Amino acid sequence: MIYRRERPVCRKALIHLTKKYNCGLEELLHHPTMMMSPNLCIQARKMIEESKFKTAKQLKDEERQIAFRRAVGLIR
Repeated sequence: MIYRRERPVCRKALIHLTKKYNCGLEELLHHPTMMMSPNLCIQARKMIEESKFKTAKQLKDEERQIAFRRAVGLIR
């Protein structure tokens, strides 16, 4: 898969905003009070299309699921 990273500064800004507000890109894009520049909106859509981007919340949830599965004995 080839990632389209024409706007690395926008990508970093979006990652920072998702961590700050603890939400996903879709929620950030459709947030009623959040005013983003057109470049941020374009880059957010590209990152959503890539579908490889994970927010800090998603990573934390995955870690909890793995820890739970290990505690139960489903994973060694």
